[in-house]
Amino acid sequence: MSGYDSISDYAFNKFDIEKYNDYEIWLNDLENDFLENGRAPLDEIFDDQDYIDLENEWNRRKQIDVSEKLEDLKEEEEIKEEIEEIEEREIKKEIQKERRKERRKEIKEKEEIVFEKFVSINERWEKEIEKLVKDLPPKTRKKLLTKLKNKISGLFKGLFKR
Repeated sequence: MSGYDSISDYAFNKFDIEKYNDYEIWLNDLENDFLENGRAPLDEIFDDQDYIDLENEWNRRKQIDVSEKLEDLKEEEEIKEEIEEIEEREIKKEIQKERRKERRKEIKEKEEIVFEKFVSINERWEKEIEKLVKDLPPKTRKKLLTKLKNKISGLFKGLFKR
């Protein structure tokens, strides 16, 4: 026990109370250490007040230990909450990204449908117009086709304005 100011200092340095959940078990280990090392039993060294002081010191240190652990748990909980918030934001971002991807896919599909319909309509018009203008003289045919081209062009300009 040399190098210690008191039995209490020795006890708390030799037997880490963080490893113990029960004061009596800790005290028994201290008593056994004394006996194994050829010292007198604690009850021959300690009076009632020494035991009370030792237990009070145990409780005080355990309370500090518990307070520190509670503080650590609180910090861990705050960190977990922050992580959950970050994960939630990331999930929301992923959902938004997927929605934008789906929306782009829907738009692409609609574009393809419109284009296919336009091609289909264009082929029918082309055939109908060919039938109608095939008997016209070349100058008249050219004039009429130019008017139709301008009309169709105007139709598309109107669509772009909407």
